[in-house]
Amino acid sequence: MLRETKQYTSARTSIIWRRGFAYIQSRGSVSLRLYTHALFDVTVVDANVTGNEKPKFVFEALTKCVDRWDVAGLVPCTLRPNPPANCTYPSEGETICKQDMDTREGDSGAFATMITTKFRDSSSQTLYVTTASSLFPHNTSLNPIVIAKSTLQEATLRNYNTFLEMHHGWWNKFWPTSFISIPSTYVEGFYYIEMYKIASSSREDGPMKDEIGPWYVDTEWPGYWYDLNSELTYWPIGASNRLALGENLGKALRMNVDNGHLASNVAVSHPDWVGSMSIGASSNAMHVGGQPGCLVWITSNLWALCEYEYNATCYTHYLLPVLRGAVSIFEQELSFNLNGTNTTQLHMPVSSLPNCGGSGWDNSFDIGAAHWGLKTYIDVCEDIETQQGAFVGMSENDGKEGKEYCNFTDKARWTYERLVPIQTDPKTGINAAWKVPFVQPCRHFDHLLPVVPWQLFAFIDGNSSAQDVARNTVDQFYNITWGGSAECTFSYPPVSQISASIGRAEAAWGNMTRVIDWVTSIMPNTMDNEGDPVPSARQILNIDPCATAALADSLQFMMLQSYHSILQIFPVIPMAMQDNSVFYRLRGMRGFLVSAEMKTKSVLWVQLESLAGAEPLVVSAPFNVSISDLHLKTVPNDAQVHIATYNNTNSRHPTFQVFGLKKGSTVLIYDPKIIPEDIMIKEVPGNASQFNYWGYHMDSERSRAFASCCGPFINGSS
Repeated sequence: MLRETKQYTSARTSIIWRRGFAYIQSRGSVSLRLYTHALFDVTVVDANVTGNEKPKFVFEALTKCVDRWDVAGLVPCTLRPNPPANCTYPSEGETICKQDMDTREGDSGAFATMITTKFRDSSSQTLYVTTASSLFPHNTSLNPIVIAKSTLQEATLRNYNTFLEMHHGWWNKFWPTSFISIPSTYVEGFYYIEMYKIASSSREDGPMKDEIGPWYVDTEWPGYWYDLNSELTYWPIGASNRLALGENLGKALRMNVDNGHLASNVAVSHPDWVGSMSIGASSNAMHVGGQPGCLVWITSNLWALCEYEYNATCYTHYLLPVLRGAVSIFEQELSFNLNGTNTTQLHMPVSSLPNCGGSGWDNSFDIGAAHWGLKTYIDVCEDIETQQGAFVGMSENDGKEGKEYCNFTDKARWTYERLVPIQTDPKTGINAAWKVPFVQPCRHFDHLLPVVPWQLFAFIDGNSSAQDVARNTVDQFYNITWGGSAECTFSYPPVSQISASIGRAEAAWGNMTRVIDWVTSIMPNTMDNEGDPVPSARQILNIDPCATAALADSLQFMMLQSYHSILQIFPVIPMAMQDNSVFYRLRGMRGFLVSAEMKTKSVLWVQLESLAGAEPLVVSAPFNVSISDLHLKTVPNDAQVHIATYNNTNSRHPTFQVFGLKKGSTVLIYDPKIIPEDIMIKEVPGNASQFNYWGYHMDSERSRAFASCCGPFINGSS
């Protein structure tokens, strides 16, 4: 906290290197340059002063673990406050604060915050701040002060410029990892800001990204929410080819397997259900039971990341321990009883769609989760047993772990074969539950999950009746929810993605951009003002990055869809993209890096790089020539790659199989009118009026509109 009476303030942020700049003027001036280092848990603040300014940095420890929630004043807080922080000041410019945590019974822990100030001369100083926890990455008796001191010592012993260049170097490596460019400049800009936000809030060796991330605001949503928010946050990571940012998800889930937390969610009410795991809708209710579908949903995010990486360890060490517990609960909960009648199929007892009502037998969220979870568990274990796919040549340890967690395969197969189908209606698609159609407006979309992302309906190999189910389901959801004015920002991404999967190009684009254009919800910095669009006198701004992350995934979905070894390249081409669109090194499942360019609704070329050697690969792309006329160029030159027509009546574009693309090989598949040497990855022409569209500019229509309703939260920010 900089305590100074200011008369003039300006601020801006660079997303290229994640650095902030501020200028404060009163009796002189104070210019600040600040950044949180990309590789160290350290925030650096440079202060340069002129005149009679004498800035002083003061750290104030909050008294409760739930201050965000308490200040909001919306939900009565039942958690006790943390003990007061104990702060010492060993020398000028140095602060060390330790605060014990009031945790649940059986745990103990503390936070430590340490500040070191380096005075370079009389007019400039640099502040280094770090916070350490004794509970992350796992419970430890290590004093967090020791961790904090070690972190700051490692940072401050480095040359200042070297330390800064390490930060720049991480971001300079991050941005070229993948690339997209489309004619709609403001949508493209929105996408890149989402990539920046993901990179600013997630590290492979850090904790799972929570609801708010590092953007501190008073909110009614502090914590993790496993009935939607945490899942959406991770959606765009895989296809963006930035898998490292999702590694913390697998580590967090595995940690909660090992420490027994996921099992205790079941044991609290069913101590005899040994081996079963579950999770509550939120972290704030972690140990009062759970919903089977929530754990399967967050685990399906982990499965997707494993599919993108296609590495045996991801499946055996991270996925299977969680998935094994998540699906074994269905053995306990399912029965042959349906409304008091014995049947030949397994049914879920009466429950309701989370957040949506529609109570009844066989609610589609849990039944869909059972179908996806059991089938995925069986498939992965079969591949391990036969050493196929990602498990070819797996290590001895991977084989051992895989065998350990595949001990449920026979029971899983028996359960899956008897599992009741997802309940559908010929006109309205997927039901809320048995004999309960989806008729209650609801912003949550749990019953859509069997379509997206679980792909139980309407993918490239789906039959026409499955696509009809997807089509009717999304139409019913839209008509009921939008008709009842119950939609919110996170209601749109699944509608956009299902539209893209069934060939509705303009609906896919429109449901993505309708949210981006939602002035009172999407702020000038792209944050989603979830909740009341006009903040009340309590001054609460419920920013929620999960919906905007899912919108980035929606754009990816129009450029590349993948599931298992099937890639659909430009599966839909809305008018806003059809003149010219390009992407470079987006990632498909089974470890393929995919690049492509499209002009006037036709793909000119596709480049495929195999990182894992998965075969066979099926590719669908809107080439304007027959498959037999396509040309191929490989790296290395002697790679024996060939393509053959893949006959599938459900594909909207020419579809072919690729054979012989070994690990480490690349093939360029192109229209014969294209000269391979002339191919360049570059920005497509955009709308100049939309350049630098995002950010707080008083001359922009969005900033003026948002300031008129929510001004107190935007003044002075960038």
